[in-house]
Amino acid sequence: MRPIPISKFADVEFCGLKPVYHFLEERRPRFRPCVAIGARQHAVSAEEDAEKEYETVSVGELLRRLKDEASALEFPSEAVGVKFAFGGMEFCGRLDKLLKFGRSVVVCDEKFTSRAGGLFSAKYECQLSAYCNGLASGVMKVRGRPLGEGVFRGFDIYYRIIERDLVGRHFLGEGKPKPFDAGFVAARLERFAGIMEGKFERRDLACGEPAKCACCEYSEGCEYSC
Repeated sequence: MRPIPISKFADVEFCGLKPVYHFLEERRPRFRPCVAIGARQHAVSAEEDAEKEYETVSVGELLRRLKDEASALEFPSEAVGVKFAFGGMEFCGRLDKLLKFGRSVVVCDEKFTSRAGGLFSAKYECQLSAYCNGLASGVMKVRGRPLGEGVFRGFDIYYRIIERDLVGRHFLGEGKPKPFDAGFVAARLERFAGIMEGKFERRDLACGEPAKCACCEYSEGCEYSC
């Protein structure tokens, strides 16, 4: 099956042409400097989290605690990976943070941006919802150790987006946990699968938003760039 990074799948919510340019035409992107800055800030957060002391346990003990309805767990930054199959493709990604409280789990993701609630909000929600889908019905790994399929099936699964300033790192906004909606993800997966199968008209995929085009890595050479 073709591997699809969940972060790239979520581009379908930003502009439907981005999957075309990335996966089908393999165009070379031209990223803005802020993308590199955001990646460095994200690495700083991972380094800060690595300074915390986390208990090392066996896979069996970890599974026992995960199923324990009274347990509370915090996983190290980027320690949890998920993958799930759809339409002959395998969607995969790593979570920033995962928290468990009883029968509830929360996927947390830090985003570095110039302002809260910006142009990428819909993409972020799609990305985190796909992570939740992986927890509910896909395969979960912790630091490369497979824990099995549907580990959190039947749990209350939420996601929360934390937005921080791109340069100063101060908090811009911390949304309340939102419940995972399987139907929301399914609709986006169907749309993405259709694009990958070539079932589209380019004009129907174009976002038509000048602000998005201005910050898109594929704006040069895009016939629908505003």
